[in-house]
Amino acid sequence: MNPLSSENCDRFQPLFSRIRLTMGRQLPDAAEYRRQHPRSTVWRHADVFALRAGYVWHGDFDLILDAPVLRTIADELGEPLYVLRETARRSLNPPLTNEQLTRVSDWNTRDGQRR
Repeated sequence: MNPLSSENCDRFQPLFSRIRLTMGRQLPDAAEYRRQHPRSTVWRHADVFALRAGYVWHGDFDLILDAPVLRTIADELGEPLYVLRETARRSLNPPLTNEQLTRVSDWNTRDGQRR
């Protein structure tokens, strides 16, 4: 199976669902969500990758609310997770390298840096 394919996410759905981060989650309308969560940083259609596991999750991502959840999942997987905007994922070619993920990721569980 191609680690960059969306089918790869199916293997991880139970892990993410157990922690209440459903695959393909869509947050409410942007203006409404911003009113409810004024301090949040949201990436619509975000993709989450790990170096060994590949493509593990996709959906709308709220950095403030979801970062602790992704850190928990990264601990369980034993490797950092990288959050990318959907357009960044399309620019990647297998196999994934640490350099590619570091360069195009918007946030990661390793150091919590945001671009």
